Amino acid sequence: MIVEEVMKAARHPPTFEAGSLLEEIRSWVEIESPTTDAAALNRMMDKVQADAGEAGAQTCRIPGRDGFGDHLMVSSPWDRDEPGILVLSHLDTVHAVPCPFASRATRLSDRASTT
Repeated sequence: MIVEEVMKAARHPPTFEAGSLLEEIRSWVEIESPTTDAAALNRMMDKVQADAGEAGAQTCRIPGRDGFGDHLMVSSPWDRDEPGILVLSHLDTVHAVPCPFASRATRLSDRASTT
């Protein structure tokens, strides 16, 4: 069953519009979320939680402690007997503000809009 679905997906791969995909990435990148700023980090958690919910995932927010931001568990329906996929991530930017990637994201977005 899974092999059939993979083969079907290979014959009909999803298409992405580069500009809108970059805008989605940019909306995450531009949220400053330094490790030691709980409020800023939680703004990132808000964004991820909202986007995950829009995609049909379930979320569970775990309050942060000791001055750190919240944790977020996201799961999506699997409805199969086979093992699922586990993804672990961190959402803090772990660098000084402002984000050094923000200007690169702007240049990429500008480039994508001309193609």
